[in-house]
Amino acid sequence: MRQILFIVFLFLALLPGEAQKVFKVLAIGNSFSVDAIEQYLYELAHAKGDSLVIGNAYIGGCSIDRHWGNTYNGKRDYSYRKIVGGVKVTRDEMTLKEIIQDDEWDLITVQQASPVSGVPDTYNHLKDLMDYVRKTARKPFRFAFHETWAYSKNYVRKVYEENYQSRPIIMYQAILNTVWQETKKVAINDIIPCGVSIQRARALLGDSLNRDGFHLEKNYGRYVAACTWYEFLTGKNVLDNPYYPPTITPTLAFVAQKSAHEGMEWQKRKFIEPKYFINGEFFEECPESVKDFQKQIYKASDGREIISVAVPKALPDEDRFYYIPEFKIQDVASLKAAVQSGKGKKLKKICADKGMTQQKKDMILKEMLHKLRF
Repeated sequence: MRQILFIVFLFLALLPGEAQKVFKVLAIGNSFSVDAIEQYLYELAHAKGDSLVIGNAYIGGCSIDRHWGNTYNGKRDYSYRKIVGGVKVTRDEMTLKEIIQDDEWDLITVQQASPVSGVPDTYNHLKDLMDYVRKTARKPFRFAFHETWAYSKNYVRKVYEENYQSRPIIMYQAILNTVWQETKKVAINDIIPCGVSIQRARALLGDSLNRDGFHLEKNYGRYVAACTWYEFLTGKNVLDNPYYPPTITPTLAFVAQKSAHEGMEWQKRKFIEPKYFINGEFFEECPESVKDFQKQIYKASDGREIISVAVPKALPDEDRFYYIPEFKIQDVASLKAAVQSGKGKKLKKICADKGMTQQKKDMILKEMLHKLRF
């Protein structure tokens, strides 16, 4: 009898007290999803007791249009990478349908090919792709959009010059505005803001986040993206996570985690209150390079104050890292109107000054219109 009881107790002891919830995520992506989720993400989740199954439907450089085309022509173009228990298995020559139906996904993400990630006209088939995925999936799931990052300033490619003037900050701003605009059209409510996180890291580490001009640096660059996905998937602050790859220092790990956390916090804030208006762009804090320039305070119709800074030249890209896109500003029209009306009052005062020569007036007016332009 004792032997039987011992066996029963041993069996019960080996049973888990509570079955661990496994969260399953599939990216319909390209090489940028490889950078973001195929390394470090599983380890980050595992370090805090979370279990992930990670799938990646990969075609290099694949756009939304190509993914959509693959839904009806059934091409076996995909390399299917799946991480279970920290082990990655790759199966080539798969169809998108086979990948979607391989498991019961909780979250499925889509993304755009990086060269056109900030070009709105290239998102026309996003809803078609989403409708197909919904019909094909084995169970109801949540959609999210993976917002990718800008290239480095030294990257040379014709499409980069044509679409973004070969400038990371222009590409970054285009991605933010386009992703917000296009996801809103198709009712995707969740954005994984790797573009913001990588830009935050650039502000701290310089233009070193891309290993070849567009893919992420393999250690801390990829780690920033993985940290962003970790916070999004688990809802936990990555700054509390002890895991980082052994190829980077604790200091670099902290910078990467902080950049990812800031990106996620920025994304969560529905609106950001701007305080400064500089060369047509809004900022929460005054950029360092313009602190000594002339400032003018204007009041909007709702009582909010906005400070316009007279800057005779374009802001350096380093200062534009922290600009606020207009979709993050509540009633942006009233703030712009306040500055515009303030300009008018000041212009009228100068024009009415009888003690000033016309030549002097013309010179001041010309300078004002240049400095305070929208």
